[in-house]
Amino acid sequence: MISFGAEVPANNTGAYYYEARDAVGVAITQIMGGTDAASALGEAQSTVEFAMN
Repeated sequence: MISFGAEVPANNTGAYYYEARDAVGVAITQIMGGTDAASALGEAQSTVEFAMN
């Protein structure tokens, strides 16, 4: 079981990783609730861009 750890790929995260992850999570929830995908993802992008400024 310990040898399996060597098989797990590395996850390199950037400065805004968590903001992006959270924004995409919200978008997925909205899409599952019936919101247009392009609209929900556009809002997620705007949210992350705001955090980056």
